[in-house]
Amino acid sequence: MFLSYGIMGIGLGIYSNTLEAWIVDSLNSREKVAILFSRQQTVNGIAGFLGNALASVLVFLYHKLNFPILMSGFITLSSIFIALFSRDNRGGKTTLPTLKIMKEGVKYILSKRPLLALLVSSIFMVFPLVAWMQFVSPYVVNILGFPQRYWGFILSAYFLTVALGGYINEKLLKRVNYRLITIFSVFLLSLFVLVLSIDNLTLVLLLLFGLSLIYPIRSSNIISWENELISSNYRATTLSSISFIIRIMYVLVPPLIGYLIDAYGYSITYITVGIFSLIGVIPLVIAYESGK
Repeated sequence: MFLSYGIMGIGLGIYSNTLEAWIVDSLNSREKVAILFSRQQTVNGIAGFLGNALASVLVFLYHKLNFPILMSGFITLSSIFIALFSRDNRGGKTTLPTLKIMKEGVKYILSKRPLLALLVSSIFMVFPLVAWMQFVSPYVVNILGFPQRYWGFILSAYFLTVALGGYINEKLLKRVNYRLITIFSVFLLSLFVLVLSIDNLTLVLLLLFGLSLIYPIRSSNIISWENELISSNYRATTLSSISFIIRIMYVLVPPLIGYLIDAYGYSITYITVGIFSLIGVIPLVIAYESGK
């Protein structure tokens, strides 16, 4: 199982950084980037809902948990053919050692104060995202008493909420600058995680739907902001470095959150994480002011 998670993590890391750089460099307009990533969140939410529903049906029919995993593997193979028949908009081919890529990426990040500020904010945001995504299920089911047999339906609904968040963000972009949307969404996400500390089942479920709305808004706009600050020649290298740093945080943070929950309980943990993550708004304000 851990081997499967490892393989999946490696594949997602390679895929996400390369695809993001490829998409941005293929667009002729900066204005299209934010809208495109909003639509990506909408598609991801709908596809996630359909995939979750399909997995439930397969398990119900065949009574084997590995069957949906096998099916997802075959579906993922289709990306190979898409990549083979898609035109690569990068003319030359270069190969650099991993450490050199990291060094160049970090050097570029440090040379751009607003980009460094975005990275710092993203590091702070790992804490509430981990506390929410990885630890909320046992909190809702084991502590707040939500029936486990219905929890899967709630998770499916969250996928549709993510799609709705992407749609809402696309409409917001027509009225509000995406940098301001990013700042406000990070503030709300941190605040909602903080309020999860109130052990009221109805309130927590509503907050979780709110988080599912805000998450795609924050994600698509922070990506757009990062890509605006990175020149085309450094895009893939810099995005890989940013992703590597954030993934290290995703390895380090869960044990810390788990320790806090074991030692102090869910309420204190969500209060602590929520207050701490609010600091992540400050670097975004600095980046926004620097870009004026």
